[in-house]
Amino acid sequence: MKRLIYLLAALTSLKAQDAGTFEASLTNDLLVQQNELAHQEVGPNHPHPASKDGWRQYQEALTLGASYRFAQGATLSLGATGRNVNFYQIESDTTLDQPDRSLYRKYISFDAGGFTARAGDFYALLGRGLVLSVLPIDKLLKERTIEGGEIHYQSNRFELRALAGRIQTETRDQEWRVQGGEVKVAFLQGESVGVHRVGAHGAQFEDVQTEKLDPFLVPLLRQRRLHSFSLGGDNMGKILNYYVEEARINWEQKPDDFTEILGGRATYANLTLHPNHFFAMAEYRRYQRFETDLIHPENTLNNPPLADREDEKNNLTHSEVTRLLLQVSATDPSISFFMSGSRIKENADGPFDPVREQGHNVYGGFTMEDLGEWFSMSAAYGVRNVQYPERRTDASVTLRFTPRWSLEMKVRDKRHVDITDRLVRESDYEAQVSCSPRFSVYARQQYRSDPGKNFTDHWFPSGGVRVNLWKGSYIDLSGGSIRGGLVCSGGQCREMPDFKGWKVATHFVFR
Repeated sequence: MKRLIYLLAALTSLKAQDAGTFEASLTNDLLVQQNELAHQEVGPNHPHPASKDGWRQYQEALTLGASYRFAQGATLSLGATGRNVNFYQIESDTTLDQPDRSLYRKYISFDAGGFTARAGDFYALLGRGLVLSVLPIDKLLKERTIEGGEIHYQSNRFELRALAGRIQTETRDQEWRVQGGEVKVAFLQGESVGVHRVGAHGAQFEDVQTEKLDPFLVPLLRQRRLHSFSLGGDNMGKILNYYVEEARINWEQKPDDFTEILGGRATYANLTLHPNHFFAMAEYRRYQRFETDLIHPENTLNNPPLADREDEKNNLTHSEVTRLLLQVSATDPSISFFMSGSRIKENADGPFDPVREQGHNVYGGFTMEDLGEWFSMSAAYGVRNVQYPERRTDASVTLRFTPRWSLEMKVRDKRHVDITDRLVRESDYEAQVSCSPRFSVYARQQYRSDPGKNFTDHWFPSGGVRVNLWKGSYIDLSGGSIRGGLVCSGGQCREMPDFKGWKVATHFVFR
């Protein structure tokens, strides 16, 4: 922390020299909530005692950032985030053991032309993410970064990246050492032929034994290497793009192991055509034995590309999806129609499960924006049928009464029949009144019907108000009940708990 303070002082002294431009910012985020259900989720023996009315949970982050732009064009930036939190609920049975007060994030970077060097905590993406993807997944409350260093150089024809460091889970019960890099070379460029690039990407992960790790899982710790090659082209004939990447994963074989962990492979490809008001995209992905973590058998480390981002259920161990998306749009008024169809195979050629699950995911809809400058609408309907049929409906309407006042209404309904022929349904109904840019008020009613899990609550009413202040600052107050359940994003899923209580969130920015 002292070193960061010294660096900030040095940047402040640079400002006095009038040789460039100095900027600084201070951001404070605070979330306080009273969750009446928290003690039921983590159990009575948790270190934090549950009061009669529930748990008072809090999470605060204070971020200080500064940058100095030299007269020659180079930029030196640094920042730090201190965190004070007594909970971090990533799953229904996982919470921080003790309150965490620490320097949570810190970084320093130097940019000059196409060259960048940085150290501290950072996100990273190699290729399309098959070999390395450490990005925030806000929907799942995942805040992982790489703690280490990276150098990056990019020109019109050449790109080079190298990085190394460590990755920790949000609750610090699992840790990996990582090294990686990539090279991209443009071999064909022109106005009519577009830009074509070939790339090589690689990463190496090694499990680290932590104090929180169950000793029973120690034999699973090992090293694995991933590498991939890619070929892509943009703007061919000003209407055509393509991208193909093929990856492999190889596991370390320990001397005392009697079983061999088979290597895996992954393929991702897309082709897009976009002349004027027409858009077509064909996508293909195949993952075969491509899990990157034996302790939690899912793609814990990476968030690789999917052939259908609307697909909330994905098996990245063994899966194959072929997708076609078509969209036609018009202007004045702005209207678009779209249709997506996917053919899905899951657990195909699986090492332990011989069952082949095949099906499809088809959905379509339309959007209308600013019709007469007072009306917007969107609607979509889809059916996914792998193991069982699932139907989903989404619709929203926005009415603008004046340039400032508006009303937005949303409806979402998802239902399927389980293996015992019982209806499972989740529905959301929401209305929001906004006075731009000052404030907005919303009310939400959620519904859940799943007799197979014997839920005690079926209706979840909630509401809130948000007041916008200066420079992106705001205060958000909400309360009521929020439905939990399985939440998925990018092929990774978490079982989130129900919530009942109130929340206060603030975000203040000073520049």
